[in-house]
Amino acid sequence: MNNLTLERIFDYFLMGVVFLNLTNLYTFLSGLTGLSFKVFGIASILLMVGYCMVNSASLNRFLSVKPALWFLLLFVVIPIVTVVYAPHRELRYIGYTASFGMIFIVTGIWIIKYGWVAFSKVILLSWVVCISGIVLSYFAPAVFEQVALIQEQAAGGQNTWSTVEIAESSQSRAFGFYMQSNRAGHAVIMHLLVLLPFFLHNRSYWRTALLAVSFGAILLTGSRSGFLMLLFLSNIVFFYELKNGVRMKGGITPGIAALPRYVLLVAASALVGVFILAVSIQSDLLEAGSSSATRIFESLFSGEYDIAVDSSIQARLYTQEIFISRILEEPILGRGHYSDEWGKYHGIIPITAHNMYLDLAYQYGIPVMLGCYILLFYLLFSREAKAVVEYFRFNSVFMLVFVLCLYSFVSTTAFDQRIFPVVVAFFLVMLYRRGGGAIENKTS
Repeated sequence: MNNLTLERIFDYFLMGVVFLNLTNLYTFLSGLTGLSFKVFGIASILLMVGYCMVNSASLNRFLSVKPALWFLLLFVVIPIVTVVYAPHRELRYIGYTASFGMIFIVTGIWIIKYGWVAFSKVILLSWVVCISGIVLSYFAPAVFEQVALIQEQAAGGQNTWSTVEIAESSQSRAFGFYMQSNRAGHAVIMHLLVLLPFFLHNRSYWRTALLAVSFGAILLTGSRSGFLMLLFLSNIVFFYELKNGVRMKGGITPGIAALPRYVLLVAASALVGVFILAVSIQSDLLEAGSSSATRIFESLFSGEYDIAVDSSIQARLYTQEIFISRILEEPILGRGHYSDEWGKYHGIIPITAHNMYLDLAYQYGIPVMLGCYILLFYLLFSREAKAVVEYFRFNSVFMLVFVLCLYSFVSTTAFDQRIFPVVVAFFLVMLYRRGGGAIENKTS
């Protein structure tokens, strides 16, 4: 308690603000308390701006990293500037993006002050909240009805959150605090990008346990893309363990030592899958269609499934065709920040593109879209990334780039969730502190 200074209290209070954002808990609390999103958003931005002013030295260190400046330019500054020529100019759109950028900066400052190990524990707690929300929304979706109502009101009656919640709960699909199944599935994976290759890099059985639980959670969401991404991520982790060996507390053991754990992982995941499937079949919510687990297995592993007649896939392809035609009309500058949301409600484009590449190009133009992904590949091939691999034994930057680039083909949530700037800030501090030199337990 002697170390509990005013500065430390303020630091942890601000991390609490970031935590509410990355877990999306603020929407749940807003629904329970009746506090509007606008009040929470404005208060959060003001607090984060004050935090940056108080920690100017750490701020300068973080912003001395050039990729951090490029990130802010591509994901914050340019979107806000494009509001000038967007079809619908609304202050809350600027507020969302400003909050996104401030979360990125505050996360970087906090990690510089307290180290990556302390921050990884925050991510682990966030993962627990994420999984708990998914389970709660599956077995008690009515708890989230008030949240959907608040979100509807916050959007001025032009939001479909409440419709999404009702539809997904009626199909026995979990959505967690993110209020949408695919977002919840993607959030699980984003947490693992920090926990598996970094925090648990020398805790092999903990990695296995987190993967097994995460598989179960994504089965509850019914997210086919999330399931495939987690399957790919597990294989990438296994590959690096075989190639580079498994770091244990006593040193590095041969990669073949990982094989028994993955047999255990498959067995544990199978048991979780059978349990979820059994619960789903007995659910009273199945009147509207297949359960979350059967939706994944029927579409990915059933010989009777035909992608050519999948109504969901066909609707996405039709939508993406329209997006491409609209992008070609304004390929350089795009149509402005949040023009996709405006276009949906005015019949210019149908629903969402389900493709991050097309969504970015539609809003900000093809050059900005390319810039976002070029930044990721720049990090991947940097010498700093190689230094991290040498210590942690995992190519964590490859995992990040692989997940984001592949997921961008099937969803528009790859970059727009609050956990995205948090994870990128973490990676940048890990890569660029001390010029990519020796990794220590705490950044000083």
